[in-house]
Amino acid sequence: MKKNSIDMPKQLPIDNPEKCPRCQQIFVCKAGSIGNCQCNNIRLNKKQTDYIRQRFTSCLCITCLNELQEESSKVRLLS
Repeated sequence: MKKNSIDMPKQLPIDNPEKCPRCQQIFVCKAGSIGNCQCNNIRLNKKQTDYIRQRFTSCLCITCLNELQEESSKVRLLS
């Protein structure tokens, strides 16, 4: 079964400091070594992934991913 993934350029630095576009905190994005990236520890279903992609176009810190995962579930329950 294929995991949800974001299309990323083929050559990325292994450790890339990023600023989370949601909370502005600095975190290390390891998209070049996705198995070691913090986001590899969160499982998002398609609806959650779509919810986040509609709002952000770049990597997010794990705290925001967890919060958005929960938020997307609540929004879905209200609709």
